[in-house]
Amino acid sequence: MSRAPPAAGPSRPQCSGHRARASIRPRCARDRRRHAPSKREIPHYYLTQTVDLRRALAWLESANLDRPPAERLLPVVLLLKATALALRKLPELNGFWQKDAFLPGAGIHVGWAISHRGGGLIAPAIHNADQKSLGELMAALRDLVQRARTGGLRSSELTDPTITVTSLGERGAETVIGVIYPPQVAIVGFGRIVERPWAVDGALAVRPVVSPSLAADHRAPRRPPWRRSAGRAQDGPGHAWRHRAGGGPCHARPGQGLREELDIDSMDFLNFVIALHETLGIDIPEAEYPRLVTLDGAVAYLCVKFAVA
Repeated sequence: MSRAPPAAGPSRPQCSGHRARASIRPRCARDRRRHAPSKREIPHYYLTQTVDLRRALAWLESANLDRPPAERLLPVVLLLKATALALRKLPELNGFWQKDAFLPGAGIHVGWAISHRGGGLIAPAIHNADQKSLGELMAALRDLVQRARTGGLRSSELTDPTITVTSLGERGAETVIGVIYPPQVAIVGFGRIVERPWAVDGALAVRPVVSPSLAADHRAPRRPPWRRSAGRAQDGPGHAWRHRAGGGPCHARPGQGLREELDIDSMDFLNFVIALHETLGIDIPEAEYPRLVTLDGAVAYLCVKFAVA
C-alpha cells in the first residue's frame, strides 16, 4: 500500500540570499488582518499641525540646481529626514508594544508606505534613516519603491520598521490620519503640499504648507509628547526651570524660543513669570509676555526693568 504524499504546508516566500521574492498580494492580505483589530485594541490618540515649507522648498530648489536629474531631491525626503531626526528626541514613539510593555527600537528604521500598483499597501523599512544624508535617503527611497513594486524586497525590510510614515504625494488629500500597524506604536502622515494664507509678522501672505499628523498608542509613551512638562507646577513656580536644567543654569540657545528649546507648555511659562516676580520683585504685565519668549529677549527686558527701577 503506497503512502500518500505529505500534505503541503503553508507556502513561504522564496528567498535568494537576503531577498524575499514573495508576492505582495498575500502580504497585503496579512496586513489587512493585522490592521483589522488595530483600532479596536490600540487606544489611539492623534495630533495634527500645519507647517510653513517656504524656506525648506526654497532650499530644496537651490540644492537641486547643481544635481543631475537622477540625484535630485523630492520634498518627501525632507519630511522623511525630519521625522527620523524627531524620533531621536521622541524615542517612546519608535518601537513596539509587545507583551504589555514597550520595547524600544534598536534603530530608527522608518517604514515607508508604498502603494502597490496591483492593489494594496506595503511599508518596508529604510534602515537607520536618521543617520543617512538627504542624498542617501533619496537613493534609498527610489530603490525601495522600485523593489517593492517588483517583488524584490529583503525580508528584514518587511519585519524591521519601528514606525510607519505615509505621504499622499502631490495628488492626495491635504491631511491623512493613519492607523497604527501593530506591534508598532505610531504612524506619521503627511498630506499634499498646498498654498494657503499665512500670517507673517502681522501681515497676510501666501505660503506652501503641509499638514503632518501623528497617530500614537496611548499605552506606550510614559507621557504623551504634549504633556511632558505637565505636572511640574505642583512643585512650585520655579521647579520647572530647575528640573529642566538639572538644578543648574538654563541650557537654551540665546535667540531661540524658550518654549521649544526647553519643551515647556503655557503653564510652565506662567510659572516662569511668577518665579521672576517672586525672586526679583518685578511686576510683568501680560501684554509684555512676548518680550520673554527668547533668552536674549528676557535678559534685555529684565535689564530695562532694573534700569527703570
